[in-house]
Amino acid sequence: RDRHVLESIGSKTIGIDVLSDEEAWTLFKKMAGDCAENGELKSIATDVAKECGRLPIAIVTLAKALRNKSIVSAWKEALRQLKKPSHWNFEGVLAKTYSAIELSYKYLREEELKQLFLQCSLMGSPQASMQDLLKYAIGLGILKGVSTVEEARDKVNALVDQLKDACLLLDGINSYWFSMHDVVSDVAISIASRDYHVFTMRNEGDPRQWPDKKCSRISLYDNNISEIPQGWECPQLEFFYNFAPNNSPLQIPDNIFIGMPKLKVLDFTRMRLLSLPSSIHLLTDLRTLCLDSCQLEDIRVIGELRKLEILSLQASAIEQLPMEIGQLTQLKLLDLSNCSKLKVIAPNVLSNLSQLEELYMANCSIEWEVLGLSIERSNASLVELKNLSRLTTLEINILDAGILPSGFFSRKLERYRIVVGDTWDRFDKYKTRRTLKLKLNSRICLGEWRGMKNVEYLCLDELPGLTNVLHDLDGEGFAELKHLNVQNNSNFLCIVDPLQVRCGAFPMLESVVLQSLINLERICHGQLRAESFCNLKTIKVGSCHKLKNLFSFSIAKFLPNLKELKTTSTVEVEHNEIILENENHLYTPLSLFNEKLVLPKLEVLELRDINVAKIWHNQLSAAISCSVQNLTRLILEDCRKLKYVFSYSIAKRLGQLQHLEICRCPHLEEVVGKESGVEADPSFVFPRLTILKLHYLPELRAFYPGVHTLECPMLTKLEVYICDKLESFTSELYSLHENNEEGQLIDVPVPAPRPLFLVEKVLPSLEELRLSKNRDIAKIWQGPFPDYLSNKLKVLAIENDESEVLPPDLLERFHNLVNLELAYGSYKELFSNEGQVETHVGKLAQIRYLTLEHLNDLKHLWLWEQNSKLNTVFQNLETLSAHFCLNLTNLMPSSASFRCLKELRVCACEHLMNLVASSAAKNLVQLVRMTVRECNKITELVVASEGDAANDEIIFPKLMFLKLHRLQSLTTFCSANYTFKFPSLFYLSVRNCPKMKIFCGGVLSAPRLERVLLNGRICWDGDLNTTIQLSHYKT
Repeated sequence: RDRHVLESIGSKTIGIDVLSDEEAWTLFKKMAGDCAENGELKSIATDVAKECGRLPIAIVTLAKALRNKSIVSAWKEALRQLKKPSHWNFEGVLAKTYSAIELSYKYLREEELKQLFLQCSLMGSPQASMQDLLKYAIGLGILKGVSTVEEARDKVNALVDQLKDACLLLDGINSYWFSMHDVVSDVAISIASRDYHVFTMRNEGDPRQWPDKKCSRISLYDNNISEIPQGWECPQLEFFYNFAPNNSPLQIPDNIFIGMPKLKVLDFTRMRLLSLPSSIHLLTDLRTLCLDSCQLEDIRVIGELRKLEILSLQASAIEQLPMEIGQLTQLKLLDLSNCSKLKVIAPNVLSNLSQLEELYMANCSIEWEVLGLSIERSNASLVELKNLSRLTTLEINILDAGILPSGFFSRKLERYRIVVGDTWDRFDKYKTRRTLKLKLNSRICLGEWRGMKNVEYLCLDELPGLTNVLHDLDGEGFAELKHLNVQNNSNFLCIVDPLQVRCGAFPMLESVVLQSLINLERICHGQLRAESFCNLKTIKVGSCHKLKNLFSFSIAKFLPNLKELKTTSTVEVEHNEIILENENHLYTPLSLFNEKLVLPKLEVLELRDINVAKIWHNQLSAAISCSVQNLTRLILEDCRKLKYVFSYSIAKRLGQLQHLEICRCPHLEEVVGKESGVEADPSFVFPRLTILKLHYLPELRAFYPGVHTLECPMLTKLEVYICDKLESFTSELYSLHENNEEGQLIDVPVPAPRPLFLVEKVLPSLEELRLSKNRDIAKIWQGPFPDYLSNKLKVLAIENDESEVLPPDLLERFHNLVNLELAYGSYKELFSNEGQVETHVGKLAQIRYLTLEHLNDLKHLWLWEQNSKLNTVFQNLETLSAHFCLNLTNLMPSSASFRCLKELRVCACEHLMNLVASSAAKNLVQLVRMTVRECNKITELVVASEGDAANDEIIFPKLMFLKLHRLQSLTTFCSANYTFKFPSLFYLSVRNCPKMKIFCGGVLSAPRLERVLLNGRICWDGDLNTTIQLSHYKT
């Protein structure tokens, strides 16, 4: 945002123009509404728009703040505010932007909306959690007029939506997260600092000066702060947030909280604290305490914080919840999610938390006790949860269904995620409020589930003895169920039997997944009411081998919202029809879909392992036309009887198709089959098709059997693998004309069938191309293709190339290629020093991602020469992957430059004895991740180069992740006596490296590394070398 900052760090500056006056005004009008063009307001609105500096973020936020304000004085005041001298320490466009955003903040009506906005800017991460914001808002008392956590959540959601409407907040990765534009965040932090004495630090070291006694809130995010000074006081502090980078060993003075009597919210996420400072008991007004991902062992002192309402210990290392926690009688929310080591909760702790409204215990391993089995209890019982009268939210997984007390699910919870009989699942796909998963190997306690009639997502796994979901679990039709998953049951014959259910079935159901129900014959046996399944959008069926059909025609015709249909291994679909069964049992066994069936919203169709000869009826009906008109994605795999996919009539109606994938259909001859009455030389246009994959189709000869034209103007990804009878490419210029003896261009006959594509119709938009046939590969670099046809290609993947060296002219074709993948080829080296190497080096140097797989003849990337031009060929490479290159002996030439390499992955390269020479290792200054696996001859990763000094220093400044797995000969990272420095390394995993007794022989520095994963166990004995030595000794 500031050119001077870029220049000061030596970065190349690329100017991005602001909007033109016309563009700025158009955007402003759109955001501000019709009032901006009304009478007297128009001239003022025009001036306001100009004062935004033609920068989109300023225009949008201010225009949204003034949206539909019809009072002239409001616009005049806004203009006066914008024209005031800026108090920001910027000039020009940036100062106008900041002023416009601040004015948008001032236009927020409610004070709690302003406070929540400022609080959002203190959460550090680009993606902030709605749940965290809720915890802070409750602790700080920002929300007015709420008495329960659920009411507070509703209000936070409403306020965040208002801030999004004002363009002061943005959507996050899903509904549980939100984000804030960095410019808006800067403005918010500046306002908070100026008006409320807020102190923030982001990605910095120790502060030059700690905040003074007026400070009300502190936010420290991902900083390398070494210590907090002794005797530091902040008597007005209410909010203290410290997000530590990778368990940073920040030293916290034991008396830190003596000078913070007003603290209400304390968040020490990812702090390496084994125990809390003893002075924490002085925080008598603390309402929210978050100690997520901390290494805490003793938390008894928390029991003295009697006003605590929110306690979050997510992913912490605690092994027990002590009895002192039961003293927190004001606690409303307790979060123990992902405390995987937590096994013990002191008896009666949970039942003493009488005000508890929300309890999160997902992915915990509590060894629950059963009341009455022993006189002395050492652990909590599930009965205690029944005594929590205010509980409205519960997340829990219970491995043993036999310990469930009677009436456990009798209370109607508002929100829950409950797993019984299985480990915890992440239910991220469906954003439901009430989720229940049952995995039982007997009918035990099934009567309990009848109390969960408000479930929205139900997953049933195994449950022997059940034969009918609706009758056995809810005779009232699951009125609120939105998603149903039934799997691994041999007893189900049908999901619904109308003879046993009088009401409509699943009226709100949106998706149904049926997997491995080996005796399932029908989803529904007989007729249901019209409202049954009326909201169904997705059907997925797999390995239901006796399924005769999905629905009868009378039910299927009431599926107007069906968008997605996926079926796999339904081999006994009756009479080859997936949705057809007339109630009078008269069949027309022609195609997979009945010609009368109408699915007007069908967008996704995936069929795998289906033995049908046709998908749609040959005769195009109004129903079929309606059912395919919105199809965007079609995937066919292992459909062994198909000879073609579409009829000509259907193919002409696929204007919305975006993804077409056909794999392993051994008898497929064409994509579009010929039919009578078709026009001569038909043209097929797929205007939205972006992805086409054709894999393992040995009989495929053409797209259409005859002279035709195929156009896919939007195609960006094309894969053609093992289609031996298909000629993929030719050129209109190449195949339709030639010169006669007088040099005149004449038409020549075109062989039929024609190749799949004329490159002029495809390559102009193509960004990713994957091929596996020598003649197709040769045509790319030998054929007369114009250069302009390949300007957009970024990814090229080649399999089964029989060349000994990668043809350099191949890469010359593609001026913007950044990703090259080579597999199953015969290359002995990738590049040759022979010929005019320097003419190709520039093009090769544009490659940023290189993947080599199953190249068994490859020995080196090129033959080493001291002054070879090829030494700079990988100077811009960011990712290098080599997998199963069995004869590779040299992956990274010692004279080559890998100065931009960020990730290195090597697997199963049997003849590699080392990875990189020390001279090349010194250039790996950008390397962040390194993974080396299953290379049985590697003895060391870094080998000494000739001429290096014995005490030389090698620094990997950005290496953060290092994995060394199944390296049978590895003895050390480097055997030479070098000094190695890893200033950023914090994750190291060593697995099945039996000869590794020491990490390296020289001086070693890894200040951020505080633990090592050795064969899956967390180990640490003071330093890295000692840790590996002792671990080897113990084994």
